[in-house]
Amino acid sequence: MNVTISTRHGSVSEQTQAHLESKVEKLSRNFDTVTGIDILIDLANREKPNLSVTVKQKNGADALATIENMELLTAMDSALDKLEQQLRKAKEKKLTNIKK
Repeated sequence: MNVTISTRHGSVSEQTQAHLESKVEKLSRNFDTVTGIDILIDLANREKPNLSVTVKQKNGADALATIENMELLTAMDSALDKLEQQLRKAKEKKLTNIKK
C-alpha cells in the first residue's frame, strides 16, 4: 500500500509523518480493498491546520475525510474514524448487493 503525505504552507517533522503513517496502516489491515492513502496537511492557518485524507480503493470508490482541528494528531484520529465508517458502510453495501 502506498501512503503519500503532502504539506502546504509549511512542513511537519519526520516523527509526525511516521506517526501518521502508522495510524493509517490500520485501514489497510482492516479493509483489503485499500490500495493507497493520500494525506494532505494545509498549514495556512497555524492555529487550526486542515487535514484531508483520501483512501483509494480497488473498486475505484475513494473515501475522503477533511478535518480542521487545533491538534494535528487529534484531527488524524477524527479523520480515521470517519474513513472507517465510510469504508465499513461501503463494504456492507457491497455484501448486501451480492446477496441479492
